[in-house]
Amino acid sequence: MKKILALVLALAMTALTVTGCGGQTDTAEETTAAAAGTAAESEETAGTADDTSAAASGTPVIQKGDLIGVSMTSRSAERWLRDGNTLNETLTAAGYQVDLQFADSKPEMQVQQIENMILKGCKVLIVAPVDNSALSTVLATAKENDIVVINYDLGIVGTSDIDYFVGFDNSKVGTMQANAIVEKLGLDQGAEGPFYIELVAGSLAEANCYMYFEGAMEVLQPYIDEGKLIVKSGQTTIEQCTVVDWKLELLTNRLDNLLTTYYSDGTLLDAVLSPSDYLSGPIATRLESFGYGTEEMPMPVITGNDATESVCQMIVTGEIYMSVFKDTRLLCDACLQIIDALAEGREPEITDTYTPDTYPIPTIFVPMESITKENIDEVVIDSGVYTREQIYGEE
Repeated sequence: MKKILALVLALAMTALTVTGCGGQTDTAEETTAAAAGTAAESEETAGTADDTSAAASGTPVIQKGDLIGVSMTSRSAERWLRDGNTLNETLTAAGYQVDLQFADSKPEMQVQQIENMILKGCKVLIVAPVDNSALSTVLATAKENDIVVINYDLGIVGTSDIDYFVGFDNSKVGTMQANAIVEKLGLDQGAEGPFYIELVAGSLAEANCYMYFEGAMEVLQPYIDEGKLIVKSGQTTIEQCTVVDWKLELLTNRLDNLLTTYYSDGTLLDAVLSPSDYLSGPIATRLESFGYGTEEMPMPVITGNDATESVCQMIVTGEIYMSVFKDTRLLCDACLQIIDALAEGREPEITDTYTPDTYPIPTIFVPMESITKENIDEVVIDSGVYTREQIYGEE
């Protein structure tokens, strides 16, 4: 018997306290009814899944009108709120039902939400993980129930129960960020410096953060070894530079410590490697509180990633130098491409392979681009992601 029967019993017992994020609250009655209905369906179909789950057999694993579960990390981050809403709109317009949930950056909440999606009878799960190693059990349950799992942009590790990966080639993000620093400081044109740089890394619960940091250090390390770039704090490992669980108070505390301990002698920061727009904005704001952003203390070269609206605004004002523009509409299109292919009983067209852990995953990578003040109009505004008024305000 499938594990979903165990989920039925467990979640029915906790139905009074189960609440979904993102404005989609599951009442006790709804959860219990969904559990009962799914349990009955599971008993009827047990033992027949292997005959109907493979797209290669020509039998569709999903049909128009079926339920797709979309699990995003958090609605508090601008990027993930935008991605979730775009997926919802895109899939709904294509004729599918969507259960969109945001996990408030809580791994246990995400697991519970995915369990509920399984109980409701979803045919496809699209998952951007909060904790990349916390989903192996619930994804095993999804696989036992012939649910197609699409890992969305943030790599999941510790499981082979993933059918497809859709995302950006995040190993290149750090390279793009570091190259922007090198080019802006003129190191690629022979500038000797020395220039002072500090490094920030994201949460180590995300496999992508390792990729960002390692990609950046491959570019920056030779300049550090030559003494052209100086990390005055000496903090150059990802463990020293991480912002645990993306907690902004920890970022603020570290910045304050760096600036008061290593830069109170008048040494000015020339660059800050930041992995994400979520951190870039607060970094710029904190540096401004220490006097940066003036003629005497110019803003350092601060990097970003995701080209959120707020950071695009700070790019045009000169507070942040660059971000990596990821048109997440392309991710939504790639997810829909996979799902529509499965609905037609054929294999999706796959372009790459991604191995976030030890298991290679059939992958669709979509393009991304480095943006600065010089090309933001052409890349971001002309693409229709944001309007000119959103980025520049009323002119």
